[in-house]
Amino acid sequence: MQRLPNRAWGRGAGGVRMGCSVSGTARAVLGRMLVGLVVLGMAWGCSSEVSNGPTGGTAETSAKRKRRRSDVLDTLIEMSQPETLVIRTRRETVVSLLNDWVEMGGESFEFVEPVDAEYTGRLDKDRVERIKSPRFAIRDVTHIRDSQWYARIGKAIVAGSKSDRDRVGRLFYYVTRNIVLRTDDETKLPLAPFGIAMLGEGNARDRAWLFVNLLRQLRIDAVVLQVDEPSAGLLVGVLLEGGICLYDPALGLPILAEKAEATSGVTGRAATWAEATRNPKLFAALATAKDSPYPFAGKSLSDVRVSLVGASSFWAPRMRRLQLALTGEQDLLLWDPLESSEIVPRGGVARVVAGGFEKEKIAIWDYPERRRDGNSSFNTQQLQTFALRQRGPLNHRFLLRE
Repeated sequence: MQRLPNRAWGRGAGGVRMGCSVSGTARAVLGRMLVGLVVLGMAWGCSSEVSNGPTGGTAETSAKRKRRRSDVLDTLIEMSQPETLVIRTRRETVVSLLNDWVEMGGESFEFVEPVDAEYTGRLDKDRVERIKSPRFAIRDVTHIRDSQWYARIGKAIVAGSKSDRDRVGRLFYYVTRNIVLRTDDETKLPLAPFGIAMLGEGNARDRAWLFVNLLRQLRIDAVVLQVDEPSAGLLVGVLLEGGICLYDPALGLPILAEKAEATSGVTGRAATWAEATRNPKLFAALATAKDSPYPFAGKSLSDVRVSLVGASSFWAPRMRRLQLALTGEQDLLLWDPLESSEIVPRGGVARVVAGGFEKEKIAIWDYPERRRDGNSSFNTQQLQTFALRQRGPLNHRFLLRE
């Protein structure tokens, strides 16, 4: 995955907070929030403190405005931390400040950027409208929180890894060991990855969704591969070193390459699609019975449905503004466009095509957006179901309402 020409795309280091308990720095965080709110209030009333130049402002006012806007952005990121959002700050407050932050930059919400054909050709009208909207919404705040959480987890899990293959293996091992596999009937409650991880259980698609999102923060591309015959099957294909490495989230195993050896306590090297098709034994070894072949056995790449994994917030122009404003200390990937542009010369679709897939056959996986739609409208019974199944010390109200 390409890096933006922006310090926010550098690698950094960070710890992991699995729970939502407040750390010893809570007072400092709240202090920054209050400073940000005060700064925002001052942003509109300080023009009388400086003299106006020929263009209606001075270099000094421009610098001050830039500092104020930067302070507000820092505050917004703090307010969206996993241990802070909903527990000590309201999503609605963060949404309001995000939109104020946009206006502080002199931008207007009246201008709506056209949506690229990479989306309009793959998404329905409602989801295209979500991408198009110039205003931030509740779902965007959740997206910012989740991205911070993915980044923390990913960096901690892969610390010390020497290659991308090793990093991918460690993240897959982490997901499959921490998310207990449940059936579709047991996972009708539409949770998003943050809630899935906190609950500690999910179906194969939930595992795949979380795995791909963790990989994305490490700038590693992945797709979901699906077949329906002779039985339903799902693999995560990770684009590495010019190949498509295969991982089965239901089995909790990679498709092992011939003579694969485990390293660093992680399962052995994953086979690529090319290796698996050249050697049918790699898929055949995973059959559950003689009369029940592995779903992908005997399939060619053209027989498989290929889907990109993401949600509207990752692709929206409003998130691009935020991404480009981040500094090196805020090592987050908030915007990951499918289309190619001057900013990102090879967008998500182009990178997947380079991995060997036909562009016309690349779809967008609808599972993430459908689950988030359901997650935003829990009824009383669903809330009670989550509370009963919750295993950790978290209050269920903190995790739902994605």
